[in-house]
Amino acid sequence: MNDAPHLFISLGTSPAIVPEAVLLPGQGFAAVHVLTTERPEVSLVRAFFQQHAPAVELTITRVADFVDFTSEEDHFRFEEVMYRWFLDSRTKPDQRFVCVSGGFKTMSAAMQRAAAVLGAAEVFHVLADDCCTDPSGKRVPPSTIEEILQAKRDGHLHWIRLGPESGWPQFHSADATQYPLRITKQEGCVRWATAPDQRFREHLREIVQRSHRIASAWDRLPELPFTELATWSERELSWLHEPLDPDANEDRRWVAELPKIELHCHLGGFATHGELLQQVRAAAEHPEQLPPLEEPPPPPGWPLPAQPVTLTDYMRLGDANGSALLKDPGCLRKQCELLYRHLVEQNVLYAEIRCSPANYATAERSPWQVLEIIRDTFQRCMDASVAATASVAEPGPATASVAGGPPPEDQTEASRPVAGPPNPSPAARCFRPFHKDAPYHQTWRDLPHRHQTGATAFVTFRLKDSLPVARLRAWHKEHQAFLKAHPKPWSESTWRQYRRRFPSRLEDWLDEAHGACLLKPPMAAAAVEATLRQFDGTRYVLDEYVIMPNHVHALLKPLAPHTLTDILHSWKSYTAHAINRLLGRKGQLWEHESFDHLVRTREQLERLRRYIRENPAKAGLKSGYRLGKGIGLVYEEEQKSPPAGVAATVAATVPVAEAGPATASVAGAGSAPSPGLGASSATSQRLVATSPSSGTLAATPPCHV
Repeated sequence: MNDAPHLFISLGTSPAIVPEAVLLPGQGFAAVHVLTTERPEVSLVRAFFQQHAPAVELTITRVADFVDFTSEEDHFRFEEVMYRWFLDSRTKPDQRFVCVSGGFKTMSAAMQRAAAVLGAAEVFHVLADDCCTDPSGKRVPPSTIEEILQAKRDGHLHWIRLGPESGWPQFHSADATQYPLRITKQEGCVRWATAPDQRFREHLREIVQRSHRIASAWDRLPELPFTELATWSERELSWLHEPLDPDANEDRRWVAELPKIELHCHLGGFATHGELLQQVRAAAEHPEQLPPLEEPPPPPGWPLPAQPVTLTDYMRLGDANGSALLKDPGCLRKQCELLYRHLVEQNVLYAEIRCSPANYATAERSPWQVLEIIRDTFQRCMDASVAATASVAEPGPATASVAGGPPPEDQTEASRPVAGPPNPSPAARCFRPFHKDAPYHQTWRDLPHRHQTGATAFVTFRLKDSLPVARLRAWHKEHQAFLKAHPKPWSESTWRQYRRRFPSRLEDWLDEAHGACLLKPPMAAAAVEATLRQFDGTRYVLDEYVIMPNHVHALLKPLAPHTLTDILHSWKSYTAHAINRLLGRKGQLWEHESFDHLVRTREQLERLRRYIRENPAKAGLKSGYRLGKGIGLVYEEEQKSPPAGVAATVAATVPVAEAGPATASVAGAGSAPSPGLGASSATSQRLVATSPSSGTLAATPPCHV
């Protein structure tokens, strides 16, 4: 963040307003940010700063392809760019001075609202008397630099201070990484910008609606069991007090869409009767070998019998399925497919599915091979479901991650992706290093960020509490001293010194596993891994990665037009919501700023790959992490497309288990291996839920099977 005062002002058809605002008494600005459209002339503004304020940094931002306000949609488009323009300055609220005098009335209103939402040290107007004469003899405000300066000396400029704005607490942590401003062109101090979407305004509208609902329910807060219910509409609150009617479609839908956890589900106890059972039998690879079993008659009133059912009678209900059918691999796959579909339909977010692979083993298939069929079938189901729901909401997990069980000797965890990811062209997968002589864009916050189209990047993003505050404060102080002693541009040797003293030390501290380590739970790590794989092959090529207890390392190559900034924002935004829901927490999850480094050479790429693979051992971890690889980068001479629908894999080296009566639990990565099998599996799925009265779709956490 910048510490010096910055002026923010919108500009319409009167460029004189900018130098008039700069002349605010008792205030000197280190930088001035002007927001305008395509039309206004800015030569007077530039000349003023060249002649009278050369030390002040001037940035003029034009809303690209925006000429005039002709509709409500035009205003919304300008407003979205304006919010991001504020955040793009990297300024603190108490250093922002906002002038609301420039441009159309809608521009002034938008500027005042932005100051209220994001915070400002001072909001003010500037007025000029009609102290000059135009060629026709009419008295007019000053319009030249000389007239403006004379007007100030003569007391004809008036500044009306409206006071500070503290900003809304919901936006205190908002920054440019969450809501990036897309720069399309730059000529000197003038640049053209757009906003890729309307997310800031949409978030703002949601907060306003929630605030109105809370205000209307204020008197009822003491009687509500959860204060969150105050954000519901009046109709939803009334509906909540009505008796539950199992025959009402709305009530049935609400119960079905409640997020659920299934902690004890037997694979063979599903599809025991009716159409589901017939579908399982019809999928047999060897139907001639199926036993001619009849469905056991269910007790009266099933599945809600009026009288208790003994355990023996209950067990008999599954006689037509289980080991009788599931030794056939076709039946086994169909059983898994139908069960997974049922879990998704019932909005089950986490399920532990139990089975005895030895019961389904044959002379041709070992228990381990049976378990592989189960695991791979759940993976394919997830991939197909993601393809069907990808257009509903994004970004979000698109592929499952299957964590191979740890071998007894080293307890490593490895991800084994199977069919699903798209196949990018061989050229897209080709490793491209950073070229210092090619065009690139560089930005700064606390760390430098270089961006070059097509270049491979090594990224690290960490949890908010992953570094001790005192140690980080000392690091920042030393960092600022280094930047002051080494003005940019830097030589390569200075870059190497910088990386050794600052990013590398942060890496070492991260490996000490400070903080709550919220990525250690298997379901949280699976949510992150599935998100990394979501757009592998379409927006980027994902190479190797590791999910540590409090941070993530990944190698990737963005695919145009997608930028590294947008990709990282997408990953962090979705996983923050998913993990907060999974762990029942609120608040900021990730540190806003990430570390990124453009890979220079093949040798450096291989070093970074080794660093990722060895990071868990370097940190002394035997569990609680996930290693994996996406589609993967190749070198130019290796450009070959992978087989259709098959991703590059990092397979766990798990010894094949001997046949035996052991029961395997298909659960999240990091679970204890089952006796004799040592295998666990985790799948992630994007689900949707609706409010009781609306059809609005909202993202919910992945489903872990």
